[in-house]
Amino acid sequence: MPPYPFRCLGGALALVALAAAPAAWADPPPPDAPAVQVARSATIGRQKVDYTVTTGRLKVADKTGKAEAGVFFVAYTRKTDTPAAARPVTYCFNGGPGASSSFVHLAAFGPRCVSMGDDGTTVPKPATLVDNYNSILDVSDLVFVDPVSTGYSRAEKAEEAKLFHGIDEDAHSVGDFIRAYADRYDRKASPAYLAGESYGTLRAAALAKYLQERGGVSLAGVLLISTVLDYATISFGPDNPLPNVLFLPAYTAAALHHRKITGDRDALLAAAEKFAHGEYAAALKKGKDLPDDEKAAVAKQVARFSGLSEAVVLKANLRVSASAFRAELLRDSQELIGRYDARVKAKLVTGGKGGFGDPSSALTSPPLAECLNTYLTGDLGIKTELKYNSLVPVRWNFGPSRGKATVVPRLREAMEADAKLRVFVACGYCDLATPYAAARYSLANLGGPAELQGRVSFGYYDGGHMMYTVRESHQRLKEDLARFITAPPLAPAPRAVN
Repeated sequence: MPPYPFRCLGGALALVALAAAPAAWADPPPPDAPAVQVARSATIGRQKVDYTVTTGRLKVADKTGKAEAGVFFVAYTRKTDTPAAARPVTYCFNGGPGASSSFVHLAAFGPRCVSMGDDGTTVPKPATLVDNYNSILDVSDLVFVDPVSTGYSRAEKAEEAKLFHGIDEDAHSVGDFIRAYADRYDRKASPAYLAGESYGTLRAAALAKYLQERGGVSLAGVLLISTVLDYATISFGPDNPLPNVLFLPAYTAAALHHRKITGDRDALLAAAEKFAHGEYAAALKKGKDLPDDEKAAVAKQVARFSGLSEAVVLKANLRVSASAFRAELLRDSQELIGRYDARVKAKLVTGGKGGFGDPSSALTSPPLAECLNTYLTGDLGIKTELKYNSLVPVRWNFGPSRGKATVVPRLREAMEADAKLRVFVACGYCDLATPYAAARYSLANLGGPAELQGRVSFGYYDGGHMMYTVRESHQRLKEDLARFITAPPLAPAPRAVN
């Protein structure tokens, strides 16, 4: 692949205004703000792609119909002779909850992206936007969606924002936004894909079911990037040994990267998975009834696959959480490894929370926010007094218990209801937020007819949660997604004959 070309913001590709810019939005802005369009072009792969960028807000209501909000979006439509009805459109969003679509927008799928170092562990300074060679705009139009309270999306009344914050509440508002967009821009018949990252994968699964029930789009596929469909797979606790089992292979990948263990990666990961689901899972289930000799033997194996000392594993009673692993792996050099990308490290700082304690987040978030603000208000001509909320803390309604929240049944029901619906799952080996083994476990336990598994495919990549920050992984991800989106529709399953 040729090197990424350098192109300054506001450089040779000038903006061409197709509609007048709206007046500056106040806070809160009107729920249904007028759209602005600009014409642009970018080099994607080895071809020049001309497209139109549309930015605006569409009005949605909460589940009760009492509260209203404006959902902000950035849409890219390729200029082509292909009829809109035959041209795929992919609705993209990140997670959080409380995250805007900024990462999938300007790092993964959009026609412009933040320039990263080749291996994704460094970011050149100053932060710069370049053409995204690995954008999927050449195969699908794109709509980047900011859920209520993120980006420029706001509830009409600030005190009513909480009515949009929750699994069902979010699926309702984002789903109705998608239906409204498809209606306004004549995309009801277009093959529609949902592309979510992190919590956005949970949103995508919930949306698949919701959109089927409400109609308004022709759903063709679901793209899950760094997946969590069942919080039980990632919620560490004394009464839940499942995360310990599912995180161990990611520990192995991280330990290999930092040379705490050595060997062939594929062979070690396969051995780690076999041990985790077998001997390790059985030992954890025994709890206090596990004999000391068995405990010592299991601790030795956990140490072998994680790069930690047996003493650390035994002190944790065989249950090493992701946060403990991140602090302990490079304890000798007083370094902390990343949660989103375990390949990234920094000097250990105590007392950090969330992104502040994650060197991988600290590496990528600031340059992305810097470029995004310049891009939206400069290149795309958005006039607003609002602050763009890349990540905002929200109190989320997970239902009876966050640790038990799951949308696996909804995804299964959506696939059972539509025999043509397909799912693609992208996983980074060094992801310590939503490890690849957890995604595989959730999909393996999808339930329903056996044929559903034939409509689920996986891609595994070097890197972490945002595997697309690694240039080679980004290229492979693009190729995998392009094949998935452009694959011929599945033929309906034959009906059983009595």
